[in-house]
Amino acid sequence: MCLSSPDFWVAENKLYFALYESRNRAERLGRLFSIRK
Repeated sequence: MCLSSPDFWVAENKLYFALYESRNRAERLGRLFSIRK
């Protein structure tokens, strides 16, 4: 695996941001639901 490959970094960043966004969205939804109760 060549770490200097731009495709590798792009894929890695997309995966990281997707996970980060989904986690933030889940936390936001959790807060909304806990406030609404």
